[in-house]
Amino acid sequence: MSEIAVYFRSVALAFTTFSRLPAPLLPWDNRNMRYLLAALPLVGIVVGALLALWCWLCGLLHFGMLVRAAGITVIPLLVSGGIHLDGLCDVVDALASNSPPERRREILKDPHVGAFAIIGAGVYLIAYLGFCSEVPIALPGDWPAVVLLCCIPVVSRIAGGAASLIGTRSKEEGMLSSFQKSAEGGGKTASLGILAVMFAAVAALMIWAQPIPALVMLAGALVLFLCAFPFARRKFGGMSGDIAGAIIQMCDLAMLICLVVALKVMAICC
Repeated sequence: MSEIAVYFRSVALAFTTFSRLPAPLLPWDNRNMRYLLAALPLVGIVVGALLALWCWLCGLLHFGMLVRAAGITVIPLLVSGGIHLDGLCDVVDALASNSPPERRREILKDPHVGAFAIIGAGVYLIAYLGFCSEVPIALPGDWPAVVLLCCIPVVSRIAGGAASLIGTRSKEEGMLSSFQKSAEGGGKTASLGILAVMFAAVAALMIWAQPIPALVMLAGALVLFLCAFPFARRKFGGMSGDIAGAIIQMCDLAMLICLVVALKVMAICC
């Protein structure tokens, strides 16, 4: 089987794992999972396309600000099935325990939902909804902001996939550990290369659409990405699937905040 065929099988597994979209069911073996993390941003492309469609429908049907923001908030969760938000909730629960890293890793694996996880998810969604309501998405006039908004789920999944490949995994065996082992050797290098090409492409699109907000958003994503490694090592003893999910969610929020702030500052200055 060629490496291209292996990649497309990894794409199918990525959609099966990280979304609720229909995809072929393939065996979970090392070969099929070889490029799974490199295929993760493709799910973000679908999310971005659905966000663009939603923005168009909102303009067509003259929906109000709150309904527009609610759709932008909910669509990524519906597509992903909440798998990344679940990771954020587990991380919030573990951090709230004020326990040593070993105990925190146990909490990450606990299937029960704690009070702090519910509070954390609520605060996150309210913040996301609020900042979404500040993004101008009236097409066709506000198309640059819509392009930047639709690129957010792609960049965040590139960050999550790269962090999963680069970060030192924790001692416990889990789903992320399986993904990392499958990508060991040439698969890891190739996966990082694919992610780098995807990042260059989406960054170029963002800068073409609206340079200043795009650069601010990309800088925000980069800072969060770099901070994720010492955070995972210090608080949990290494990277895990839940931490990668939290990175994706926090990157989404950080880039959204950067977009809104950049647009507001530009409006004031101009």
